[in-house]
Amino acid sequence: VYMSATRNNPNQPVLILADGMARNGRVIADTRLENGLPKISGDGNYVVYNSFLDGEMDIYLYDVRNDFTVNLTNSDIPEYFPTINYDGSVIVYEKLLGGSPTAVDFIELFACDRDGGNERQLTLNKFADTLPAITDDGQWVVFVSRRWDFTGDGHYDETMFYMDINGETTYKITKDPFYDCPRISTLSDGRLAAVVNRVRRSPQGGPREERNWLYFSEDEGETWSGPQETPVEGVVPDQVVGEPAPH
Repeated sequence: VYMSATRNNPNQPVLILADGMARNGRVIADTRLENGLPKISGDGNYVVYNSFLDGEMDIYLYDVRNDFTVNLTNSDIPEYFPTINYDGSVIVYEKLLGGSPTAVDFIELFACDRDGGNERQLTLNKFADTLPAITDDGQWVVFVSRRWDFTGDGHYDETMFYMDINGETTYKITKDPFYDCPRISTLSDGRLAAVVNRVRRSPQGGPREERNWLYFSEDEGETWSGPQETPVEGVVPDQVVGEPAPH
């Protein structure tokens, strides 16, 4: 699933669902997507995205098999950056609780079920909790939180956390302010793997670094090792699949 401009309307992207070779694509959303930010469930049956379709930024779910769309949040409060677990039973997203879109201190994380019911607030700390990703089983969430001076530099720092789906238990993964856009996977040996991009400029003023790094946990997220550098350049990774990386 991806966003693409069209020849007839290059300034208004549509949301396209295609096969693994990017063929046989079909438009599944084409109205007021803005930052659509689509995410497809691991079983391929559901797509979540945010859109202004009903006049406010809401979270939508598209049912691939039955070809219909539902507004999950349908509120007057803007919601963004949805993520979905493997079978599409749990959706986690950001909610702007006050201020303006630039007043990031008001961003908290929420979750709901596939039908939009059972909405619950996961974070309540008046920090900017953003960019959530959820484990396949829907039980844990990794996210970035913008918190004051974790690294002692007198500025807000972006810190990566790991939290249960009820928001009751939270573990800190890293204090490095340069890591962003985490994604979480369970490896075949039972370890958790968080892949995250790091974006920063070199001290000499050269080109900025855009590379993906890995963190691992062997105790269900309580402690993490890393970061482990990868040769993969770019930003906004999706997930780690295949054989587990060496310990």
